Amino acid sequence: MNSLVESIKEKVSRKREYNVYDTVVLIKDPLSKEIDFQDTIDELKRKIPSSYFSLIDVIYIGKFDFEKDGFTGKYMDGAIYLTNDQDDAMDIVDDVIHEISHALEDSYGGLIYGDGSIIDEFLSKRKVLERYLRHTGFDTSELDFKELNYDKKLDDFLFKKVGYDYINKTFSGNLFLNAYSITNLREYFAIGFEKYYMESRREIDLITPKLYEKLVELETYLEGK
Repeated sequence: MNSLVESIKEKVSRKREYNVYDTVVLIKDPLSKEIDFQDTIDELKRKIPSSYFSLIDVIYIGKFDFEKDGFTGKYMDGAIYLTNDQDDAMDIVDDVIHEISHALEDSYGGLIYGDGSIIDEFLSKRKVLERYLRHTGFDTSELDFKELNYDKKLDDFLFKKVGYDYINKTFSGNLFLNAYSITNLREYFAIGFEKYYMESRREIDLITPKLYEKLVELETYLEGK
């Protein structure tokens, strides 16, 4: 009997196709045996409104080229691609939520950024950050803190010269949600979205109130469709 139970468990663990609502999940390369993917699906359904998954046709989990650049996920053309190198179920949930935020930007960019409130908030925080860094001895003269898109030169400066650990210790909890949210406007929104569903909404409201207002507005709009 025990061998039969173990055989059934093994077959379940090798399952490669799942569904989150109407979104197909294809596991092309195996996850850790410690990860129960059905638990992952249940957690996604608890965390994220079903309306958001209507933007995602398929989620692929496996080995991808973007991993060599330090990324764990990517959204493109209605599909989410995630590395299979995941610590646990919540690690997957976190990555899925992050990539859904980028799908929302593609479909509802006008609603998210149209009134300029998030952009203004992001740039005002960047301005405070630059002023502080200059006053503490960092040379920012060749950097554009007004650039909304990803700027490798600025990211390298923040990551390699200033250091994400230093930024997190100095600014997380009062100016930015974390160091990565400084890199560009899309990640500012994505980190906020991720924390809105994974962590403390009160923290987002206190630190990034315009972003918080927009997340509430977006959620209300999509749930009413």
